[in-house]
Amino acid sequence: MLHLSALFQERIGEFNKSTANLSTVCGIYEQQYEETEEEEALVRYAQSKGDLARMKLGQKEYDEAIEHASMALDLSADIQQLKSCRLSAHLTCGLANYFNGEMSESLEMFKVALVESSENPDVVALLAQVLWAKGGEDEKETAREQLFAWWVPPSVIRAPSNAWLSSIENHPDHLPSMLLLSSIGVLDQNEDILDAVMDDLYSVRGNNLDIALKDKVDKILNVVAQLQNKDPIATASAAVFLRPAHPGPWQRFAEMANDQHAAEMAKKVAEHGDFTPEVVSDALAGVGRISCDQRAIMIAPWRASGWKGLAADIAATA
Repeated sequence: MLHLSALFQERIGEFNKSTANLSTVCGIYEQQYEETEEEEALVRYAQSKGDLARMKLGQKEYDEAIEHASMALDLSADIQQLKSCRLSAHLTCGLANYFNGEMSESLEMFKVALVESSENPDVVALLAQVLWAKGGEDEKETAREQLFAWWVPPSVIRAPSNAWLSSIENHPDHLPSMLLLSSIGVLDQNEDILDAVMDDLYSVRGNNLDIALKDKVDKILNVVAQLQNKDPIATASAAVFLRPAHPGPWQRFAEMANDQHAAEMAKKVAEHGDFTPEVVSDALAGVGRISCDQRAIMIAPWRASGWKGLAADIAATA
């Protein structure tokens, strides 16, 4: 029961409480295994260690996350029923090493996770991000190859003459890969990649995605429109049409078109909706009034947008 409670606390973001409960659970199962040496106790102990590693990752305590994840991997080495636990531990360890700046160790963990997950596209996307972040040209080329090997854009599939059809697996609906590939296209200013992925990003804008993913899609499309000398205002206005009840599209339209009415709409939508403090703060900071900047800082003082807006608006009145 305590373990289930800890997992529920993880789902609602209560990492501190979840960590305390899982530490207790780990102690119970460790003692039980030492006394009985039963496989069931070992299984429970390994699972709780893997879950505790994930909590430490959520708390940004990366060294401890690596320690607990490594323990979970050692405990689960020969137990088939802990396959999902091992995958979670490998991903946790890979991410913790990544945030610790240990790129080589992170890559090794993701490579093992890729094999154990039967080359799951989510793991491929994480591996590609780490390869790209490592910074070398060989690593970047491998990241491109990984994405093209496991995600072929539907627009490419519709073009039989394209060489990318040599890819052996297709994941046309995998949005994280689309976003990552388009980001690489932007950084490389690679028109072939951008042409391949843009139509598919446009097509998913109206899908039932969560807010964070929709914002990422909108931002990528706006950046690409600017790179390709297209009208970014048209792209931003289309996002407003699709999502008028979210402040993000209004904000981007206000920035692109220098439109005060759109900025005011972003503020109104943010104030009357159920949004995070960061979203509300950003909307207030975009209005261009000192009073709104001050409110933005009060709502989310850790957010840079309010402070930047305040500095700019004070300078404009000086």
